[in-house]
Amino acid sequence: MTRAVELGARPASTLNLRVSVHHGAARQGTAWRVRLDPPGAPMSPDSLLDLVLSIEPVGTGSTRLIVDGRASRALVSSGAAAPGPVVRLAATALARSLLEQIATALEGQPAANRGVRR
Repeated sequence: MTRAVELGARPASTLNLRVSVHHGAARQGTAWRVRLDPPGAPMSPDSLLDLVLSIEPVGTGSTRLIVDGRASRALVSSGAAAPGPVVRLAATALARSLLEQIATALEGQPAANRGVRR
């Protein structure tokens, strides 16, 4: 699935969001690969942000969200190679904004549509 998303990170960005099921990455269950690319960019192994999201049962009805991934130095468009800490800050801001949008969308759905069993 590919769609344009507007992320509230600073500065605000409109990027292409690509989501696919990523089997075998999660300790228990399925993981989702989430990639962010500039609008109009072709599919490439070098996305601006490449995340793997997985949900792991913790025990007493709780779950843990595990986020793993990498960010391209091109994520920070300063024209020069950005230092690692700057790229990590920008990647964290984008990932947090994206996760907030995902959580908001999930909270608006009935539990049956989220795969939650009661």
